[in-house]
Amino acid sequence: MAGPSKRSWNSLTVLSGFIVPKGELANTPDVADDSGSDDDEDGDMQWLDMNEIDDANAGVSVAAPKRLCNQLVHVRDKFGRVHRVKGRFPLQDPWWDLSVECRKSGGNMYLTTGYPEYRLNKNPSKDLILLFLKKYDVHPQHIEAFHNALQREPSLQEQPLNFENLCDIVEQYGKLNETTEAVSKQMLSLINFTGREESQALLAPTWLRFGPKLLPKRFYGLLLSKEERLKVLDTVTAQEPWKLGFGPIMYWEHRFIGCEATLDAFKHCNLLERFPPAEKDAIYIYDFIKSKCRREGHTFVYEKALHRRTFGDHNIVDRVKALQFLVDNKITVQLEGKVSLKRYYDYENNIKGGIGELLEKDKISKWMIDSDDLQGVFGEDEDQKRAAEFICKNPVTVMSGKGGCGKTYVVSKVFKVAHRQILEEEAAAEREEERCLNETDSLSRLEDMENSQEDQEGAGGEGIPEGSQATVSRSGKYEKEDSIGAILLTAPTGKAAHLLGKRTGLKAFTLHQVIWSYRNRKGDGWKFGDVRALVVDESSLVSVQTFSTLFGILLKHSCLQKLVLLGDVEQLPSIEPGNFLTDMYHSLAPIGWSIKLRTNHRSESKLIVDNATLISQQRLPEFDQERHFHEVRVDREDMLSSVVTRLLQNGRANDHKTSQFVAFRRKDCNIINEVCCKHYSQHCIKNAKNRSWFQVGDKVCCTKNANISLYVDPSVTPQPEKEEEKDKEEGKEKGQKSKKSGNDVRLCNGEIFFVVEDTTHISEKGKSRRWLTLDDLERQIKVDYHEVKSKGGLKHAWARTIHTYQGSESDTVLYVVGTPTRHQNWQHVYTAVTRGKKEVYVVTSPGALSTSVQTLPIFRNTHLRNFLVNLLDPRRPPPNKGPGGTHSQARGFVTALDLCTGRGSGAGPSTGTDDGEMEKFTSISEPGKVLGEGQGTPM
Repeated sequence: MAGPSKRSWNSLTVLSGFIVPKGELANTPDVADDSGSDDDEDGDMQWLDMNEIDDANAGVSVAAPKRLCNQLVHVRDKFGRVHRVKGRFPLQDPWWDLSVECRKSGGNMYLTTGYPEYRLNKNPSKDLILLFLKKYDVHPQHIEAFHNALQREPSLQEQPLNFENLCDIVEQYGKLNETTEAVSKQMLSLINFTGREESQALLAPTWLRFGPKLLPKRFYGLLLSKEERLKVLDTVTAQEPWKLGFGPIMYWEHRFIGCEATLDAFKHCNLLERFPPAEKDAIYIYDFIKSKCRREGHTFVYEKALHRRTFGDHNIVDRVKALQFLVDNKITVQLEGKVSLKRYYDYENNIKGGIGELLEKDKISKWMIDSDDLQGVFGEDEDQKRAAEFICKNPVTVMSGKGGCGKTYVVSKVFKVAHRQILEEEAAAEREEERCLNETDSLSRLEDMENSQEDQEGAGGEGIPEGSQATVSRSGKYEKEDSIGAILLTAPTGKAAHLLGKRTGLKAFTLHQVIWSYRNRKGDGWKFGDVRALVVDESSLVSVQTFSTLFGILLKHSCLQKLVLLGDVEQLPSIEPGNFLTDMYHSLAPIGWSIKLRTNHRSESKLIVDNATLISQQRLPEFDQERHFHEVRVDREDMLSSVVTRLLQNGRANDHKTSQFVAFRRKDCNIINEVCCKHYSQHCIKNAKNRSWFQVGDKVCCTKNANISLYVDPSVTPQPEKEEEKDKEEGKEKGQKSKKSGNDVRLCNGEIFFVVEDTTHISEKGKSRRWLTLDDLERQIKVDYHEVKSKGGLKHAWARTIHTYQGSESDTVLYVVGTPTRHQNWQHVYTAVTRGKKEVYVVTSPGALSTSVQTLPIFRNTHLRNFLVNLLDPRRPPPNKGPGGTHSQARGFVTALDLCTGRGSGAGPSTGTDDGEMEKFTSISEPGKVLGEGQGTPM
């Protein structure tokens, strides 16, 4: 292996060598010490759609990601020099020869610029082989005996000792005598079952070399795939590497889910030169479509934009052929001059199909909720009355409104009535069934009386109707206890689901909990199988992918008849491509199935609501200290720390349980968290090793969904059982299927806790385990510290970004606008201030707030609205006659608010398109009423 070599063209050092084993170097930190273990780049495993879930359950390979920490290791080159290197290394044993690009960072420290290439050492020393055996728990005495035999037995010296021949040599060692035979079997068992990394690497040398760069998070999981699957992957990498750039091809041709490398990854591997011309053109165009959709929220791009697009490092040879390649391989869909990623096209098309299916069900068996019991419930609020009527009558209802307008109040009242009616229907059905059974029993007894006494006895011995009924009854009762019932309340985040459940008095779930439950269901039964109504709160946060998956599952595997979407169309849309709530709201408005609640029912938040309306009209809010809407000036960006300190000292955020800082930039959140941590908990957020430091008194939150181990008192649960459960959990982390332990808790992304206790327990085996007691003001849970930190993505939470805090509320919100940027628009400010229920502080520099409020959101190009308009067109009422008896022609559907505000990407339409043309829109003054062009707000 070569030592460090300089590349003058990029000032990079290619460092080659191997990672020094743990403990070999004196006075150096452990290789496991890292300064980036808190990196949150790796979130939850990507959520699969329903078809992929079914395929995964049927055995299709799923490339599960593995979290890679930014670690400090020591690399020894061939000259024996040791270099400190900070980077991400999926394999760290000394028998892996690596090569990685680095930049020097002063002294003898290198920072990696990417991921390493690996090769298994072909000429390992005996000491390295013995170290390998030690790692995989071969008994030290057996290792010593094997080592001695290698030196004295000629038969063991016939083949070179390396990883390829190791198993053969161990087998030969077993033939020496009876003692070595038993030892040999044990060694082979450990090598084959626990030392899979090395044996798999021998099968796939090309994947071992390029896999860490192509699919860094999924490399390790794929390395441990079944032998035949790994060989397929290695063959593709060696002979047709371009296929790895197109996930749909890997899925349809080779049955791998989640295998798609980026264009940049191929560049780092220098594999683009192996691509055929059409495939090379295609991956550049595909990468542009993906990045544009991800960055701007589109589900399609205009074909004209693709024909104009140029790439600095590549000249497209044949655009038409490349685009056709993408279509032929089910990667994109071309429709009327629009090019969609097929998966997004399918998500939106499936939502349209699901709505159509609900309409067909409604024709066959309409579910009408009796609204008589709702008389007088909503007082004088006509919007709430109409919304309740919509839910009772229609299969689909979309309800929009600001916080405090009563969306969840309407839902709770309507579905409490529906729940009571369902119970009454079930009771009536049970009585009818019991009556039929009694009639059957009476007829049976009459027949028995006509039979002989002997036949009667025989009949009595073979079947006991009462016992049979009791069994059915017990079975039915068991199923009902497992089932969540007919009404399913959901939200996109754990915090939003918790608030929804608290306000309605019914159990609520996150959307991903329902999807995960389906993926892990066993047998034919499913606890959501009896669902008849689906309610989704905070729908502006929901992506088309997530909703399409959930909607498809419930339509196929439950009794779904009603869909109710709640949210605020003026809030930020999902960070993922699509514009779900806005498209649903505006496409259903012409047929009267969507409604906006306009009345604020929180007296203390009147100015907050009024200012939110001003912001949505791109006007500056009105500040009034007496009415609890404050402006806090920051003259310079570097003054944020002192301003936050002053706010805390003046008692503006005196109670961190009822107040929350919100910022647009994560950088500002880090500054605020540092100040708050010193103020509330008297320590820094990072320790001396630059790791997040959590202590009693801290305000924390989970940033990922995860099952975390709960503390169980050893005096209550036997220790062996606990150890077994821990083993199962560890097996789960290694990718093995394991049964969920009953001693864990599901923590959801966005849940906020306060650390009230920090303890360490030592087991009988002398192993210490740290536990944190977390309090969310309604419950206390004692969880494993390392699990909640790594799997749950534990972070300090005095300050949250607006995207992560959307869907939550606090009595007091302090919003830090930050430096003006084109990425922050009026929707960010609107969403932030509406998180406050009683009081709002806007921390801003001169001009920053004005710039943000006047910035338009990027219009999101989506298919869903047109799909639904075409589907619902037959239900649309005829247009009103205009002056002179002619019909006003409506060509589209948007909100009646000012078109120049850019609504449509979250609040309404922006008229700019990719090809420079202007689109005309029609305004809607209220649900069900369509205005002709010229009747709406002027453009």
